[in-house]
Amino acid sequence: LLLAGWDPFWLELLESEDLVDRVRRMSLEDTLCAYASHIKTCVVYDPELPATINIATMIAAVEIGVVIAPDAAFQVLLPDAERNDLRGRWTTNAEAYQWAFDTLLPRMNPRVLACYHPTACNHHVRDYLVQHKVFHFWVTSEEKANPPRADHAAELAVARQVLAATRPNIPVLGFWYSGADKGLDEYVGVGLAGEYGKITIVCDWATNLSLLGGVAVDLDGAVARYARRVDAEPPTLEQDKVYLCIDIVESGDSPSYVQTRMHEVWQDTRRGVVPVNWSLGPSVLDLMPPVAWYFYRNASPRDYLYMAISGAGYCQPYRRLFKALPEPEKAWEAYLQLTRRYLARMNCTALGLYTDAWKPFDRDKHDPVTRRFAEGVPALDAIILGMGRDDAVPPDKANYRIDGGGTPLVSHIMTRWPTDYAAKTREENITWLVEDIRAHTPESRPGFMHVMALSWVFGPSEIEEVLRQLGEDYVPLTIPQFNALFRQCSPPR
Repeated sequence: LLLAGWDPFWLELLESEDLVDRVRRMSLEDTLCAYASHIKTCVVYDPELPATINIATMIAAVEIGVVIAPDAAFQVLLPDAERNDLRGRWTTNAEAYQWAFDTLLPRMNPRVLACYHPTACNHHVRDYLVQHKVFHFWVTSEEKANPPRADHAAELAVARQVLAATRPNIPVLGFWYSGADKGLDEYVGVGLAGEYGKITIVCDWATNLSLLGGVAVDLDGAVARYARRVDAEPPTLEQDKVYLCIDIVESGDSPSYVQTRMHEVWQDTRRGVVPVNWSLGPSVLDLMPPVAWYFYRNASPRDYLYMAISGAGYCQPYRRLFKALPEPEKAWEAYLQLTRRYLARMNCTALGLYTDAWKPFDRDKHDPVTRRFAEGVPALDAIILGMGRDDAVPPDKANYRIDGGGTPLVSHIMTRWPTDYAAKTREENITWLVEDIRAHTPESRPGFMHVMALSWVFGPSEIEEVLRQLGEDYVPLTIPQFNALFRQCSPPR
Protein backbone atom coordinates (compact mmCIF):
# COMPACT_ATOMS: atom_id res chain seq x y z
CA LEU A 1 0.00 0.00 0.00
CA LEU A 2 1.23 3.47 -0.83
CA LEU A 3 0.83 4.85 2.68
CA ALA A 4 3.92 7.01 3.15
CA GLY A 5 6.52 8.93 1.18
CA TRP A 6 9.06 6.11 1.21
CA ASP A 7 6.72 3.43 -0.17
CA PRO A 8 7.25 4.22 -3.89
CA PHE A 9 11.01 3.75 -3.44
CA TRP A 10 10.64 0.25 -1.98
CA LEU A 11 7.96 -0.72 -4.51
CA GLU A 12 10.24 0.37 -7.35
CA LEU A 13 13.06 -1.69 -5.81
CA LEU A 14 10.86 -4.80 -5.76
CA GLU A 15 9.89 -4.26 -9.39
CA SER A 16 13.27 -3.21 -10.81
CA GLU A 17 15.11 -6.10 -9.15
CA ASP A 18 12.46 -8.68 -10.13
CA LEU A 19 11.83 -9.52 -6.51
CA VAL A 20 8.11 -9.88 -7.23
CA ASP A 21 6.50 -11.47 -10.28
CA ARG A 22 4.10 -8.65 -11.00
CA VAL A 23 2.45 -5.59 -9.50
CA ARG A 24 -1.22 -4.80 -9.94
CA ARG A 25 -2.47 -1.33 -9.11
CA MET A 26 -5.90 -1.55 -7.50
CA SER A 27 -8.12 0.79 -5.53
CA LEU A 28 -9.52 -0.16 -2.14
CA GLU A 29 -12.89 -0.80 -3.76
CA ASP A 30 -11.32 -3.02 -6.43
CA THR A 31 -9.51 -5.00 -3.77
CA LEU A 32 -12.59 -5.53 -1.63
CA CYS A 33 -14.60 -6.66 -4.63
CA ALA A 34 -11.86 -9.05 -5.74
CA TYR A 35 -11.42 -10.66 -2.32
CA ALA A 36 -14.82 -10.21 -0.68
CA SER A 37 -15.47 -13.95 -0.65
CA HIS A 38 -12.43 -14.48 1.61
CA ILE A 39 -13.70 -12.11 4.32
CA LYS A 40 -15.80 -13.93 6.90
CA THR A 41 -16.65 -11.12 9.31
CA CYS A 42 -16.78 -7.35 9.69
CA VAL A 43 -15.78 -6.27 13.20
CA VAL A 44 -17.26 -2.89 14.12
CA TYR A 45 -15.24 -0.93 16.69
CA ASP A 46 -16.72 1.47 19.23
CA PRO A 47 -15.70 5.09 18.50
CA GLU A 48 -16.34 5.90 22.17
CA LEU A 49 -13.76 3.36 23.37
CA PRO A 50 -10.42 3.47 21.49
CA ALA A 51 -9.24 0.10 22.82
CA THR A 52 -11.93 -1.61 20.72
CA ILE A 53 -9.94 -0.80 17.57
CA ASN A 54 -7.17 -3.06 18.87
CA ILE A 55 -9.69 -5.64 20.11
CA ALA A 56 -11.42 -5.62 16.72
CA THR A 57 -8.07 -6.10 14.99
CA MET A 58 -7.36 -9.21 17.05
CA ILE A 59 -10.85 -10.62 16.42
CA ALA A 60 -10.35 -9.98 12.69
CA ALA A 61 -7.03 -11.84 12.87
CA VAL A 62 -8.51 -15.02 14.31
CA GLU A 63 -11.84 -14.91 12.47
CA ILE A 64 -10.64 -13.87 8.98
CA GLY A 65 -12.20 -10.45 9.11
CA VAL A 66 -11.76 -6.75 8.60
CA VAL A 67 -12.12 -3.88 11.04
CA ILE A 68 -14.65 -1.20 10.13
CA ALA A 69 -16.11 1.98 11.54
CA PRO A 70 -19.87 1.91 12.30
CA ASP A 71 -20.63 4.13 9.30
CA ALA A 72 -18.09 2.62 6.87
CA ALA A 73 -19.61 3.00 3.41
CA PHE A 74 -17.76 0.03 1.90
CA GLN A 75 -19.76 -2.43 4.02
CA VAL A 76 -22.05 -2.77 0.99
CA LEU A 77 -19.15 -4.44 -0.83
CA LEU A 78 -19.14 -7.24 1.78
CA PRO A 79 -22.74 -8.44 1.79
CA ASP A 80 -21.95 -12.00 2.90
CA ALA A 81 -19.69 -11.16 5.84
CA GLU A 82 -21.06 -11.57 9.35
CA ARG A 83 -21.18 -8.43 11.49
CA ASN A 84 -19.60 -8.37 14.96
CA ASP A 85 -20.51 -5.06 16.60
CA LEU A 86 -18.41 -4.11 19.62
CA ARG A 87 -20.24 -0.89 20.45
CA GLY A 88 -21.32 -0.70 24.10
CA ARG A 89 -19.76 -4.07 24.92
CA TRP A 90 -17.27 -2.68 27.47
CA THR A 91 -17.19 0.54 29.44
CA THR A 92 -13.40 0.86 29.91
CA ASN A 93 -10.26 0.16 27.93
CA ALA A 94 -8.99 -2.09 30.72
CA GLU A 95 -12.16 -4.21 30.61
CA ALA A 96 -11.78 -4.65 26.86
CA TYR A 97 -8.12 -5.66 27.14
CA GLN A 98 -8.87 -7.99 30.03
CA TRP A 99 -11.51 -9.72 27.90
CA ALA A 100 -8.96 -10.04 25.10
CA PHE A 101 -6.38 -11.44 27.51
CA ASP A 102 -8.84 -14.03 28.81
CA THR A 103 -10.44 -14.91 25.47
CA LEU A 104 -8.14 -14.09 22.55
CA LEU A 105 -4.60 -14.55 23.84
CA PRO A 106 -4.78 -18.38 23.65
CA ARG A 107 -5.73 -18.07 19.97
CA MET A 108 -2.97 -15.60 19.08
CA ASN A 109 0.63 -16.12 17.92
CA PRO A 110 2.70 -17.07 21.01
CA ARG A 111 5.96 -15.81 19.48
CA VAL A 112 5.23 -12.08 19.27
CA LEU A 113 3.38 -9.22 20.99
CA ALA A 114 2.78 -5.57 20.14
CA CYS A 115 2.24 -2.33 22.02
CA TYR A 116 0.22 -0.30 19.57
CA HIS A 117 -1.66 2.98 19.85
CA PRO A 118 -5.21 2.36 18.57
CA THR A 119 -5.82 5.66 16.74
CA ALA A 120 -2.42 7.10 15.71
CA CYS A 121 -2.81 7.80 12.00
CA ASN A 122 0.88 7.42 11.16
CA HIS A 123 0.99 3.85 12.48
CA HIS A 124 0.80 1.33 9.65
CA VAL A 125 1.55 -2.13 11.07
CA ARG A 126 -2.05 -3.23 11.55
CA ASP A 127 -1.97 -5.45 8.45
CA TYR A 128 0.96 -7.36 9.98
CA LEU A 129 -0.86 -7.69 13.30
CA VAL A 130 -3.80 -9.29 11.48
CA GLN A 131 -1.74 -11.53 9.23
CA HIS A 132 0.36 -12.96 12.07
CA LYS A 133 -2.34 -12.93 14.79
CA VAL A 134 -0.33 -10.63 17.05
CA PHE A 135 -1.80 -9.89 20.47
CA HIS A 136 -1.51 -6.14 21.08
CA PHE A 137 -2.41 -3.61 23.73
CA TRP A 138 -1.93 0.02 24.73
CA VAL A 139 -1.49 1.74 28.09
CA THR A 140 -2.91 5.25 28.21
CA SER A 141 -0.45 7.70 29.77
CA GLU A 142 -1.22 9.30 33.10
CA GLU A 143 -1.50 12.66 31.33
CA LYS A 144 -4.09 11.40 28.84
CA ALA A 145 -5.99 9.22 31.30
CA ASN A 146 -9.68 9.90 31.77
CA PRO A 147 -10.91 7.40 34.37
CA PRO A 148 -12.74 5.17 34.39
CA ARG A 149 -12.86 4.86 30.59
CA ALA A 150 -9.10 5.41 30.12
CA ASP A 151 -7.33 4.41 33.34
CA HIS A 152 -3.53 4.27 33.31
CA ALA A 153 -3.15 2.01 36.35
CA ALA A 154 -5.84 -0.46 35.28
CA GLU A 155 -4.47 -0.74 31.73
CA LEU A 156 -0.92 -1.15 33.05
CA ALA A 157 -2.11 -4.01 35.24
CA VAL A 158 -3.49 -5.85 32.21
CA ALA A 159 -0.28 -5.17 30.27
CA ARG A 160 1.72 -6.72 33.10
CA GLN A 161 -0.51 -9.79 32.93
CA VAL A 162 0.18 -10.10 29.21
CA LEU A 163 3.94 -9.72 29.66
CA ALA A 164 4.01 -12.23 32.53
CA ALA A 165 1.87 -14.83 30.75
CA THR A 166 3.92 -14.98 27.55
CA ARG A 167 7.27 -16.59 26.89
CA PRO A 168 10.59 -14.72 27.29
CA ASN A 169 12.81 -13.56 24.43
CA ILE A 170 9.99 -12.68 22.08
CA PRO A 171 9.60 -9.27 20.44
CA VAL A 172 7.13 -6.52 21.25
CA LEU A 173 6.38 -4.72 17.98
CA GLY A 174 4.99 -1.19 17.63
CA PHE A 175 6.27 1.12 20.35
CA TRP A 176 5.62 2.22 23.91
CA TYR A 177 5.31 5.85 22.89
CA SER A 178 3.13 7.62 20.34
CA GLY A 179 2.86 11.20 19.17
CA ALA A 180 -0.82 11.03 20.06
CA ASP A 181 -0.13 9.78 23.60
CA LYS A 182 3.23 9.10 25.20
CA GLY A 183 1.83 5.91 26.75
CA LEU A 184 4.41 4.28 29.00
CA ASP A 185 7.16 6.34 27.34
CA GLU A 186 10.22 4.73 25.76
CA TYR A 187 12.44 4.43 28.83
CA VAL A 188 9.74 2.96 31.08
CA GLY A 189 8.20 0.75 28.40
CA VAL A 190 11.46 -0.82 27.20
CA GLY A 191 12.54 -1.36 30.81
CA LEU A 192 9.22 -2.92 31.85
CA ALA A 193 9.23 -5.27 28.85
CA GLY A 194 12.80 -6.28 29.65
CA GLU A 195 11.92 -7.25 33.20
CA TYR A 196 9.57 -9.84 31.70
CA GLY A 197 12.14 -10.88 29.10
CA LYS A 198 10.64 -9.11 26.09
CA ILE A 199 12.68 -7.22 23.48
CA THR A 200 11.34 -4.08 21.81
CA ILE A 201 11.22 -3.83 18.00
CA VAL A 202 10.30 -0.23 17.09
CA CYS A 203 8.19 -0.49 13.96
CA ASP A 204 5.20 1.78 14.55
CA TRP A 205 5.91 3.84 11.38
CA ALA A 206 6.89 0.87 9.23
CA THR A 207 4.75 0.06 6.22
CA ASN A 208 3.92 -3.04 4.22
CA LEU A 209 5.55 -5.49 6.61
CA SER A 210 3.08 -8.20 5.61
CA LEU A 211 4.41 -7.91 2.06
CA LEU A 212 8.10 -7.21 2.72
CA GLY A 213 8.39 -10.04 5.24
CA GLY A 214 7.49 -12.55 2.56
CA VAL A 215 9.69 -11.38 -0.35
CA ALA A 216 12.62 -13.74 -0.90
CA VAL A 217 16.07 -12.24 -1.47
CA ASP A 218 19.62 -13.59 -1.40
CA LEU A 219 20.35 -11.89 1.90
CA ASP A 220 23.12 -14.28 2.94
CA GLY A 221 24.91 -13.65 -0.35
CA ALA A 222 24.59 -9.88 0.00
CA VAL A 223 25.96 -10.01 3.56
CA ALA A 224 28.91 -12.19 2.49
CA ARG A 225 29.82 -9.87 -0.39
CA TYR A 226 29.56 -6.84 1.88
CA ALA A 227 31.85 -8.43 4.49
CA ARG A 228 34.54 -9.02 1.86
CA ARG A 229 34.65 -5.39 0.69
CA VAL A 230 34.37 -3.46 3.98
CA ASP A 231 37.48 -1.53 5.07
CA ALA A 232 38.97 -3.56 7.92
CA GLU A 233 42.72 -3.04 7.38
CA PRO A 234 43.87 -0.09 9.52
CA PRO A 235 46.01 2.77 8.28
CA THR A 236 49.54 3.20 9.61
CA LEU A 237 49.44 4.12 13.27
CA GLU A 238 50.58 7.69 13.94
CA GLN A 239 51.46 8.58 17.50
CA ASP A 240 50.07 12.14 17.41
CA LYS A 241 46.57 11.38 16.09
CA VAL A 242 43.14 10.93 17.65
CA TYR A 243 41.33 7.99 16.08
CA LEU A 244 37.56 8.24 15.90
CA CYS A 245 34.68 5.88 15.29
CA ILE A 246 31.69 7.93 14.13
CA ASP A 247 28.74 5.77 15.16
CA ILE A 248 25.06 6.04 14.28
CA VAL A 249 24.22 4.42 17.60
CA GLU A 250 20.49 4.79 18.15
CA SER A 251 17.55 4.10 15.81
CA GLY A 252 19.30 1.41 13.78
CA ASP A 253 17.49 -1.16 15.91
CA SER A 254 14.20 0.27 14.58
CA PRO A 255 12.77 -1.05 11.29
CA SER A 256 10.79 2.20 11.17
CA TYR A 257 14.04 4.17 11.02
CA VAL A 258 15.80 1.81 8.64
CA GLN A 259 12.94 1.94 6.14
CA THR A 260 12.59 5.74 6.36
CA ARG A 261 15.33 8.05 7.64
CA MET A 262 18.25 5.67 7.06
CA HIS A 263 17.09 5.10 3.48
CA GLU A 264 16.94 8.90 3.09
CA VAL A 265 20.46 9.63 4.33
CA TRP A 266 21.91 6.80 2.26
CA GLN A 267 20.96 8.78 -0.85
CA ASP A 268 23.56 11.39 0.19
CA THR A 269 26.18 11.56 -2.56
CA ARG A 270 28.91 12.04 0.08
CA ARG A 271 28.24 8.63 1.62
CA GLY A 272 31.38 6.51 1.40
CA VAL A 273 33.76 9.47 1.46
CA VAL A 274 34.51 9.04 5.16
CA PRO A 275 34.00 5.96 7.37
CA VAL A 276 30.67 5.78 9.20
CA ASN A 277 29.57 2.95 11.50
CA TRP A 278 25.84 2.26 11.14
CA SER A 279 24.01 0.25 13.76
CA LEU A 280 21.46 -2.20 12.41
CA GLY A 281 18.97 -4.30 14.35
CA PRO A 282 18.70 -7.93 13.25
CA SER A 283 14.88 -7.78 13.26
CA VAL A 284 15.14 -6.10 9.85
CA LEU A 285 16.46 -9.38 8.44
CA ASP A 286 13.13 -11.03 9.29
CA LEU A 287 10.58 -8.21 9.08
CA MET A 288 11.75 -6.71 5.80
CA PRO A 289 14.42 -8.81 4.04
CA PRO A 290 14.43 -6.69 0.83
CA VAL A 291 15.21 -3.58 2.89
CA ALA A 292 18.11 -5.29 4.69
CA TRP A 293 19.29 -6.65 1.33
CA TYR A 294 19.30 -3.12 -0.11
CA PHE A 295 21.60 -1.77 2.62
CA TYR A 296 24.05 -4.66 2.52
CA ARG A 297 24.18 -4.58 -1.27
CA ASN A 298 24.71 -0.80 -1.41
CA ALA A 299 27.11 -0.37 1.51
CA SER A 300 30.41 1.16 0.49
CA PRO A 301 33.70 -0.16 1.93
CA ARG A 302 33.51 2.71 4.44
CA ASP A 303 29.96 1.92 5.60
CA TYR A 304 30.36 -0.51 8.50
CA LEU A 305 27.13 -2.21 9.60
CA TYR A 306 27.21 -3.48 13.17
CA MET A 307 24.60 -4.98 15.51
CA ALA A 308 22.42 -2.35 17.10
CA ILE A 309 21.52 -1.75 20.67
CA SER A 310 21.32 -4.25 22.48
CA GLY A 311 21.80 -7.49 20.58
CA ALA A 312 18.83 -9.47 19.29
CA GLY A 313 16.55 -6.53 20.11
CA TYR A 314 16.25 -3.25 21.97
CA CYS A 315 16.45 -3.80 25.72
CA GLN A 316 18.23 -2.38 28.76
CA PRO A 317 20.65 -5.12 29.86
CA TYR A 318 22.12 -3.08 32.74
CA ARG A 319 18.66 -2.31 34.18
CA ARG A 320 16.62 -5.21 35.62
CA LEU A 321 16.65 -7.32 32.47
CA PHE A 322 14.80 -10.63 33.13
CA LYS A 323 14.33 -9.73 36.83
CA ALA A 324 10.58 -10.52 36.88
CA LEU A 325 11.07 -14.03 35.46
CA PRO A 326 11.16 -17.18 37.58
CA GLU A 327 14.32 -18.37 35.78
CA PRO A 328 16.32 -15.27 34.78
CA GLU A 329 19.56 -17.17 34.12
CA LYS A 330 17.83 -19.46 31.66
CA ALA A 331 16.40 -16.42 29.87
CA TRP A 332 19.84 -14.75 29.77
CA GLU A 333 21.37 -17.80 28.09
CA ALA A 334 18.55 -17.96 25.55
CA TYR A 335 18.99 -14.26 24.78
CA LEU A 336 22.72 -14.61 24.26
CA GLN A 337 22.11 -17.63 22.03
CA LEU A 338 19.67 -15.58 19.96
CA THR A 339 22.20 -12.76 19.72
CA ARG A 340 24.93 -15.22 18.62
CA ARG A 341 22.66 -16.56 15.89
CA TYR A 342 21.83 -13.13 14.50
CA LEU A 343 25.43 -11.93 14.76
CA ALA A 344 26.43 -14.84 12.54
CA ARG A 345 23.72 -13.97 10.01
CA MET A 346 25.05 -10.40 9.94
CA ASN A 347 28.65 -11.64 9.55
CA CYS A 348 29.48 -9.11 12.23
CA THR A 349 31.81 -8.88 15.22
CA ALA A 350 30.62 -5.62 16.85
CA LEU A 351 27.66 -4.98 19.13
CA GLY A 352 26.17 -1.88 20.75
CA LEU A 353 24.66 -2.06 24.25
CA TYR A 354 22.28 0.36 25.94
CA THR A 355 23.57 1.39 29.37
CA ASP A 356 21.24 3.65 31.37
CA ALA A 357 20.40 7.08 30.01
CA TRP A 358 23.65 8.97 30.67
CA LYS A 359 23.77 7.96 34.33
CA PRO A 360 27.08 7.19 36.07
CA PHE A 361 28.66 4.00 34.77
CA ASP A 362 30.02 2.02 37.69
CA ARG A 363 32.33 -0.72 36.43
CA ASP A 364 32.24 -2.61 39.72
CA LYS A 365 28.47 -2.85 39.32
CA HIS A 366 28.18 -3.13 35.54
CA ASP A 367 31.16 -5.24 34.44
CA PRO A 368 29.35 -8.52 35.22
CA VAL A 369 26.72 -7.65 32.58
CA THR A 370 29.36 -6.63 30.05
CA ARG A 371 31.15 -9.92 30.81
CA ARG A 372 27.97 -11.87 30.02
CA PHE A 373 28.13 -10.60 26.45
CA ALA A 374 31.91 -10.90 26.16
CA GLU A 375 31.82 -14.54 27.26
CA GLY A 376 28.39 -15.49 25.93
CA VAL A 377 28.98 -14.21 22.39
CA PRO A 378 32.50 -15.46 21.53
CA ALA A 379 32.52 -13.98 18.02
CA LEU A 380 32.46 -10.44 19.41
CA ASP A 381 35.50 -8.25 18.79
CA ALA A 382 33.91 -4.96 19.92
CA ILE A 383 31.27 -3.89 22.43
CA ILE A 384 30.18 -0.26 22.17
CA LEU A 385 28.50 1.02 25.33
CA GLY A 386 25.91 3.76 25.64
CA MET A 387 23.38 5.76 23.70
CA GLY A 388 25.42 8.89 24.33
CA ARG A 389 28.10 9.53 26.94
CA ASP A 390 27.48 8.15 30.42
CA ASP A 391 28.71 10.05 33.47
CA ALA A 392 31.86 8.99 35.32
CA VAL A 393 33.65 7.63 32.23
CA PRO A 394 37.04 9.43 31.88
CA PRO A 395 38.09 9.93 28.22
CA ASP A 396 41.44 8.18 28.78
CA LYS A 397 39.70 5.13 30.29
CA ALA A 398 36.87 4.77 27.79
CA ASN A 399 38.40 1.77 25.99
CA TYR A 400 39.35 -1.40 27.82
CA ARG A 401 39.09 -5.18 27.99
CA ILE A 402 37.18 -6.92 30.75
CA ASP A 403 39.79 -8.36 33.13
CA GLY A 404 42.52 -7.04 30.82
CA GLY A 405 42.57 -10.23 28.78
CA GLY A 406 41.91 -11.07 25.15
CA THR A 407 38.19 -10.38 25.43
CA PRO A 408 36.40 -7.93 23.10
CA LEU A 409 37.44 -4.30 23.19
CA VAL A 410 34.85 -2.42 25.25
CA SER A 411 34.42 1.21 24.16
CA HIS A 412 32.19 3.88 25.66
CA ILE A 413 30.47 6.46 23.50
CA MET A 414 31.98 9.80 24.54
CA THR A 415 29.56 12.36 23.08
CA ARG A 416 25.86 13.15 23.47
CA TRP A 417 23.38 15.29 21.58
CA PRO A 418 21.72 18.60 22.51
CA THR A 419 18.21 18.18 23.88
CA ASP A 420 17.09 21.04 21.61
CA TYR A 421 18.63 19.57 18.45
CA ALA A 422 15.33 19.86 16.54
CA ALA A 423 15.33 23.64 17.08
CA LYS A 424 18.93 24.09 15.98
CA THR A 425 20.08 24.77 12.44
CA ARG A 426 22.25 22.29 10.58
CA GLU A 427 25.30 24.45 11.24
CA GLU A 428 24.49 24.78 14.95
CA ASN A 429 24.21 21.03 15.38
CA ILE A 430 27.50 20.48 13.56
CA THR A 431 29.22 23.06 15.77
CA TRP A 432 27.73 21.49 18.89
CA LEU A 433 29.10 18.04 18.01
CA VAL A 434 32.53 19.40 17.07
CA GLU A 435 32.77 21.14 20.45
CA ASP A 436 31.54 18.08 22.34
CA ILE A 437 34.14 15.90 20.63
CA ARG A 438 36.93 18.32 21.49
CA ALA A 439 35.72 18.65 25.09
CA HIS A 440 35.87 14.87 25.61
CA THR A 441 38.93 13.96 23.56
CA PRO A 442 41.43 11.91 25.58
CA GLU A 443 44.65 13.67 26.53
CA SER A 444 46.88 10.72 25.72
CA ARG A 445 48.23 10.19 22.20
CA PRO A 446 47.48 8.33 20.13
CA GLY A 447 43.93 8.86 21.30
CA PHE A 448 40.97 6.56 20.71
CA MET A 449 37.38 7.73 20.87
CA HIS A 450 33.89 6.53 19.90
CA VAL A 451 31.56 9.36 18.88
CA MET A 452 27.78 9.30 18.51
CA ALA A 453 26.26 11.18 15.56
CA LEU A 454 22.52 11.52 16.21
CA SER A 455 20.70 9.71 13.42
CA TRP A 456 17.95 12.33 13.02
CA VAL A 457 20.49 15.13 12.48
CA PHE A 458 23.65 13.75 10.90
CA GLY A 459 24.00 12.19 7.49
CA PRO A 460 27.23 11.61 5.57
CA SER A 461 27.55 15.26 4.46
CA GLU A 462 27.15 16.55 8.02
CA ILE A 463 29.64 14.01 9.36
CA GLU A 464 32.13 15.00 6.68
CA GLU A 465 31.78 18.65 7.75
CA VAL A 466 32.29 17.73 11.42
CA LEU A 467 35.56 16.01 10.49
CA ARG A 468 36.65 18.95 8.33
CA GLN A 469 36.18 21.31 11.26
CA LEU A 470 38.01 18.98 13.63
CA GLY A 471 41.03 18.98 11.35
CA GLU A 472 43.70 16.47 10.37
CA ASP A 473 44.53 15.50 13.94
CA TYR A 474 41.31 13.46 14.03
CA VAL A 475 41.22 10.32 11.85
CA PRO A 476 37.90 8.50 11.25
CA LEU A 477 37.88 4.69 11.12
CA THR A 478 35.56 1.74 10.80
CA ILE A 479 35.16 -0.26 14.00
CA PRO A 480 37.46 -3.11 12.79
CA GLN A 481 40.16 -0.55 11.90
CA PHE A 482 39.78 1.15 15.28
CA ASN A 483 40.14 -2.13 17.16
CA ALA A 484 43.18 -3.16 15.16
CA LEU A 485 45.01 0.11 15.85
CA PHE A 486 44.08 0.05 19.52
CA ARG A 487 45.56 -3.44 19.84
CA GLN A 488 48.81 -2.19 18.36
CA CYS A 489 49.03 0.32 21.20
CA SER A 490 47.66 -1.95 23.91
CA PRO A 491 48.05 -5.65 23.06
CA PRO A 492 46.07 -8.13 25.19
CA ARG A 493 47.93 -9.54 28.17
